[in-house]
Amino acid sequence: MNSIWSVSEAEKNGEAKFKKPSTVSQQIEFAHMMMSMDAGNVVDTFKSMGNGSLLSADPLILPTRDNVEQISAYMEERLSEAFKRAGIASEPAVTFSVGSDGSLNVRGDRDDIGEIQELFDNNPELSQEMSNFMALASQMPHFERALEFQIKYENADSKREIDALLKEYADLFDGEEHYSTEFSYDSGQMDIDTKFTA
Repeated sequence: MNSIWSVSEAEKNGEAKFKKPSTVSQQIEFAHMMMSMDAGNVVDTFKSMGNGSLLSADPLILPTRDNVEQISAYMEERLSEAFKRAGIASEPAVTFSVGSDGSLNVRGDRDDIGEIQELFDNNPELSQEMSNFMALASQMPHFERALEFQIKYENADSKREIDALLKEYADLFDGEEHYSTEFSYDSGQMDIDTKFTA
């Protein structure tokens, strides 16, 4: 019933041999690797999402760690460039959040916070890219936890193990939001701080 398989290095008659990773942690690592293999165009795909249309024909970008890191680096460049053009210092830190109306809000203990908010208000494409990035990155912890559960569930050998997993990962099924993520930009660096809330 297990579905997580890897390609062994050995080949016979030009055909790759497949073998199942021997531990759950190896299976999780392998699954992450497989999901990031086609991540080469993720930033280009993400850029095309910044046109204001959330209903695009672009392929779905999974909230994998590799994808989030690539887009984070892209956003660092975009913010650095936008701040520089506007004559705004990249420090001290500013924090981003999305309002209930979908607007991007900027907070920070600095005198020019109003100018920074105006920078985003007057640049819908940059604001949309930042909002898209935050939406993607905030799903990463839940996505990784769900992947861990799936692999452990597939490896469970008894009802007792399954019941224990359902209890351990109950947060995945209760419909509640168990992660809070804060996004900040400081000195040219994006910082993503995610906390698990029981």
